[in-house]
Amino acid sequence: MQPQFPINIEDAKFRELSVVPNSSKSPKTIQIIDPEFSSVCPKTGLPDYGRVILRYIPDESCVELKDWKLFLRDFYGVGAFHEDCTQRIADKFAIAVMPLQFLLVIDWGARGGLHTTTQLSWVQGEGYVQAEPDAIFLNHAIEWNNR
Repeated sequence: MQPQFPINIEDAKFRELSVVPNSSKSPKTIQIIDPEFSSVCPKTGLPDYGRVILRYIPDESCVELKDWKLFLRDFYGVGAFHEDCTQRIADKFAIAVMPLQFLLVIDWGARGGLHTTTQLSWVQGEGYVQAEPDAIFLNHAIEWNNR
């Protein structure tokens, strides 16, 4: 957690992500869902809540889950726009883990009558790529609730 509330994203301290060796070279997809992500709006200071969905195909290493959870908790109290949170999380993951590819989706809770979903896709050797929208991205209103 951050030392003061709210904190400017440029002043925020984010932990480094640790990795563990990929236990086998079998092709696999790993999905990690964090239903408790939180930051604050940098304009109003109101809380933003989101569900972070990370789906990736590892290469040599996998993200260490406890570090991943604690890294996401570092956003608590940080004033950042939805798009900036998504970009910073994706950048940190890409640098630390270097997977074959990943998709990061954040399904943000409704605030002020607006429900936002952000998505980034990354491929090893290419960087960020435009990908087809994930089902969560397209269908978030099916099970919509005003968290």
